Order: sequence, then structure tokens, then C-alpha cells
Amino acid sequence: MKGDPISVANKIKAGCAIKREVLSALVSNSEELRRIAAMSFLLSPKDIDRCLESKCANTRLGAASNPNLTASQARYIIAGETDRAVRDALLFSWRCPPSLLGEVLREGDDRDRYCAAQNLLTPPEDILAAAADVNPGIAATAKRHPLFQPATCRPERSCRPQD
Repeated sequence: MKGDPISVANKIKAGCAIKREVLSALVSNSEELRRIAAMSFLLSPKDIDRCLESKCANTRLGAASNPNLTASQARYIIAGETDRAVRDALLFSWRCPPSLLGEVLREGDDRDRYCAAQNLLTPPEDILAAAADVNPGIAATAKRHPLFQPATCRPERSCRPQD
């Protein structure tokens, strides 16, 4: 890897790095640089698989936030990841498939369910069911979802559709 870790990290974050630089950063001594590299849009699904199998939690954390993460990779994380930060990164992400969020909200552990109840991509029917959950924390979280917030209008605009 050429350059100091901070310069390389900034180059990756800015989207100016080439794939070779990103792959080189994945084997860096810097955990933070590995995390940033694992989030790169330049990584293929195969590269992301390698990141998800890493012993380094920071690398797995970055991969869980990768924009190219596939639905099967998201399921892999939920099925086997033990690091809480990695699970949370996925469940709070826009990359987590709605069907998986709904499944987690119905059947996951309480912390995973809490995260899924906050994600805007969680299917409405699962949020509605969670609002009546026996766990008061899950129910309260689901009730704070935007689905339960009243629609508001700005005075200068009509709420009714225009003909």
C-alpha cells in the first residue's frame, strides 16, 4: 500500500481510490483503514464475502455497511455474526432487505428486534404487529416509527391532491 493510512483512507472515502488500493488497504495493519476499505463500493460480492469472514470485527463492520452487500450476505450476518456492532450496522442500514428486517422483528433476539423496529425499510405490517408486542421496549420503539406519526401539512400547501 502506497501512502500513509490517513491519506489512503481519505482517498477511499472520497471515491478516488482504485480497486487495487482498496484491496491493499484490506490487509493493512490499521483496523480503521480495513473498515473503511471494506465499505468501498469498488468491492465485488466475492471481496465482501472475504471481509465478512475476517477475524477483524472492524473489517466485518465495514462490510456490513457496504453498498454492494447482497441479501444472502445480509442473511449470513444475521445467521452467524456475534459482534453486536456488526449486527447493528446491518440492521440500521439501508442495505438490509425489508423481508429480513421483518423476519428479524418477528423472530430475532430483543436487541435485533429493537434495531429492526427503527429501520424505515421494515415492512409496515411487521411494524404494526410489533406495536402490540409483549415486550414493552419493542412495542414503544415500534410506536415511534414514522408509520405511527400523524401526517402534517405546511400551511402554505394543501394536503389534498391537486386535480
